[in-house]
Amino acid sequence: MNQAWVLPALGVVTAVLGAIVVGVVAALRRQRREIEALRESESQYLSMLGAMDDLVFVLDADARFSSTFTPHGPLIMRPETFIGKTAAEVLPPHVATLITEGLASTQEGQTVEFEYDLDMPEGSRRYAARLAPVMRDGAPMGTLAVVRDNTEQRRSQEALRTEKAFTDTALDRQMDTFFLFDSATGQALRWNKAFRDISGYTDAEIAALPAPASYYGPADLGRASAFIEKVKTEGSGTIELELLCKSGLRVPTEYRVSAIHDGEGQTTQFISIGRDVTERRRIEAELTRHREHLEALVSERTAELRQVVGLMSGREVRMAELKEVIRCLREQLLAAGLDPVADDPLLSSPPPHQEVPHI
Repeated sequence: MNQAWVLPALGVVTAVLGAIVVGVVAALRRQRREIEALRESESQYLSMLGAMDDLVFVLDADARFSSTFTPHGPLIMRPETFIGKTAAEVLPPHVATLITEGLASTQEGQTVEFEYDLDMPEGSRRYAARLAPVMRDGAPMGTLAVVRDNTEQRRSQEALRTEKAFTDTALDRQMDTFFLFDSATGQALRWNKAFRDISGYTDAEIAALPAPASYYGPADLGRASAFIEKVKTEGSGTIELELLCKSGLRVPTEYRVSAIHDGEGQTTQFISIGRDVTERRRIEAELTRHREHLEALVSERTAELRQVVGLMSGREVRMAELKEVIRCLREQLLAAGLDPVADDPLLSSPPPHQEVPHI
């Protein structure tokens, strides 16, 4: 009787133990898969960090460095020197202050960015840092700090600023106007002091006014439209237009316009260099007046000369007739046996004196 009860009980126990074993094995398999997934995730995470040029630091809730990942950039000290310590204990005061203030913000769930200079063995370097909170169950449990070496970028920016300042100064020293505008929209992209001073518009107004429609009259705009199409084809050209200033003044200007193309050869912008030709036009007008005055004087003198020539021509005719009369009279006197007692006054030189015999 007792054996009959024990056997079924053993069967139940065996079944329960078997289920437990199966459950444990399944749990171990799941755990193994989870561990493998974590390892794969960690491997991907490390690969991603390895592809970055940034320095990565983790600080715990007590603001102490707990770990670091710095495969590329140099450090001012070995990791074992600063792990477990705060920024104030291992970094220069000006950097430690920025980090301490940033950590206070990350504890409130905020992300903080700042830049700082740091003296390294190879010289001063410029770094940009971003501090972000590490959250667990909605509460910050530490801070992730990503630091990037911005030294070369900063040098490039400073070189660019220096070059831009030089270019701006060079353009503003020019007496000619400089104007760069978008070929599609006409938006002004860059201009110099000469254009601002001559046009009378402020920088804000120039930036808002489309070119060239805002600066020229209807007749000039028609010519300018055909000219722009020519410049697109030929690359550059010269045209004279009257710049309409804000005051209403019209300034005759000679423009040298060049097209700027993109990599596909499409025109994207136009550069216009304008020279005020008011003085040149004044001189040209004055020269025209002088030329017209001289032409009038020449015409007047020519008319007078023609009149004199006409008079002289008439006098020559009359002199020839008088000479013929005198010749006839001399022949008549000689025929009568008389010798004229007076010389011919029309001869170019008087004949030699002859003695006249007395009868």
